[in-house]
Amino acid sequence: MNYIEDFGDFNIAVERFNVIFGSAIPFTSSTARKERLDIFGDMISKGDNFYKRDTFELTESSMKKMLAVTFSYNKNLENSLDKVIEREREELVAKMW
Repeated sequence: MNYIEDFGDFNIAVERFNVIFGSAIPFTSSTARKERLDIFGDMISKGDNFYKRDTFELTESSMKKMLAVTFSYNKNLENSLDKVIEREREELVAKMW
């Protein structure tokens, strides 16, 4: 399996990744207004979609690589994180009612 290209829904993978780091300061998607380098030295060009969290900025390609390293052949981790996400959603719904 080439996890970089074939890890299922990219947004779900980012959501799982955010659970690992804590959802208080998640990685969010942004559009670059200026050129700069991400934390791995890859160019983020003006208009590019990139991911940021605090001072960390990742190109989409770098984010895919981070997801690949984190989740490749680690279905147990994915399943555990999905349970956390579901529990957090249930708690949010309970607070709303």
